[in-house]
Amino acid sequence: MKLDIRESLDFYKICSSYYVFNQRKLHYINAVSKINMIYIYSNNKNHNIF
Repeated sequence: MKLDIRESLDFYKICSSYYVFNQRKLHYINAVSKINMIYIYSNNKNHNIF
């Protein structure tokens, strides 16, 4: 299954806005979003992201 990079960016925006309402979960949210980004990048063999 190939995921769209834009979907992960939308997910990150949602997490960033969620932080405003619940700062205690910031570290968990950042970890999840970073793991998802790494997962998508590592599974996209034709990426020119970095």
